Amino acid sequence: MTSREGEGDMNLAVRHVVIACTALFVARLTMLDHGLAAVWGVDRGEDALGTIEWATVAGDIVAVVTLLVFARLGNHFRPTTFLATGLVILGLSTAGSLIPGSATLLAWVMLVSALGAGLTMVASMLIVLHSTPRQGRGFSLGFWVAMYPLAMLAGQILDINSPQNWRSITYGILAATVVVLVVVLTQPHREFVGTFDTFDLVGALLWLVGVSALAWLLVDDSSPARAVILGIIALGAFGGLFAQTRRRGSAALIAVDVLTRPVVLAALLAITVLTFLVRFADFDHAAMWWSIDRELAPSDAPPVALFAAGLVFAPLAGYLIDAGKRTLVAVLGTVLLVAGVAATVIELHAASTESGLISGLLLSGAGISTLAVYLFYAVFHGVSPVQLTVVGGLAVTASALGVVLGEFVRQRAEIDLLTGYGLGHPSVFADIVGLIVVLVALLAGALLIVERRRGGAAATTPAESTSD
Repeated sequence: MTSREGEGDMNLAVRHVVIACTALFVARLTMLDHGLAAVWGVDRGEDALGTIEWATVAGDIVAVVTLLVFARLGNHFRPTTFLATGLVILGLSTAGSLIPGSATLLAWVMLVSALGAGLTMVASMLIVLHSTPRQGRGFSLGFWVAMYPLAMLAGQILDINSPQNWRSITYGILAATVVVLVVVLTQPHREFVGTFDTFDLVGALLWLVGVSALAWLLVDDSSPARAVILGIIALGAFGGLFAQTRRRGSAALIAVDVLTRPVVLAALLAITVLTFLVRFADFDHAAMWWSIDRELAPSDAPPVALFAAGLVFAPLAGYLIDAGKRTLVAVLGTVLLVAGVAATVIELHAASTESGLISGLLLSGAGISTLAVYLFYAVFHGVSPVQLTVVGGLAVTASALGVVLGEFVRQRAEIDLLTGYGLGHPSVFADIVGLIVVLVALLAGALLIVERRRGGAAATTPAESTSD
């Protein structure tokens, strides 16, 4: 290969990564925008709040149920096909959110957009992984992770919460979706497509049935008899999935060799714990409740600090990983997150000004992004190109699962955000802080396992090919 050809391949890879990450940014901004449609849209009726809450929960569950299947199909279809499909769904749902109608209509729009966002998330990750050699994968994943705080920061700067701005911003998001879709459809396609096995349709169906039944069991407590039935269905589906996995081996929906890798399992656990903590703590609204509790006007500075820190530290963590500083990134992320949580909790209950709270949120945002990049890199370390879709699907599913579980625990415990707002008893607040500390300790333990196993694997196995 000549130097000109190599430079052309590198430019094409960079283009793929930028387009994929831009699509993810649009998807996250779309989901943020749709969440506000119920507030700033046309009259949705008195049942709007309950219906929209149902749609939000259902959308999170849709992500958990479908992300792994979408990723596994990446071995049989081009990721750009999924990316384009997700953008089409997002565009249609954005247009639908502008249509006057009932809360039920908007709920279905939000549910459909969750499906499109899931497709976009999976496809963008697979494109980043397949387009980047191992040596540059850390920075690419850092750029990918940075799209989450970037979308939140953009919403904050654009003042998407304002009823005067919501509709014009929605039109802008729709236009951006169309532009990105056109770029995706017209770019050269060179992503990896595996045709080495048949799709595990039986395993996929069992997974969909089992996870759906389990999710329904968690959110529906209206009937004990129904709970028993759902439990039996979930148990039977997962039992069948286990048998199907043993029978199909590496061609199963969840390949057997992936399930026997402690590094992958530890990283998946850590991803779930991290997203659970973020959702349970609800960092981005902590400052708002702090202001309400003190009868002050909410300020944009604390959430901007949280998201800006995440935006800066995500690519920085990726750069350090590519420089061979993985252990440093893991330790740095853990220290930043622990310090950020501690400072935020202390300042939420003791501070009379925002300066201390901003410092805590800066540390928290930096720690969350640093750990997220490290974990999404660690889960793929040593994974062959054949297994990227399986592990990628499990990684995004673990992320979505943490979100669902965090929201579930927070709602069932009637805990209102990180502050315990409305639950003023000191013992209740201590329990909240204790749970957060336990979660961080569990996360740190999983990180330690990942690092120790990674070091052992690096010493006993040959180096990865740079073409993965």
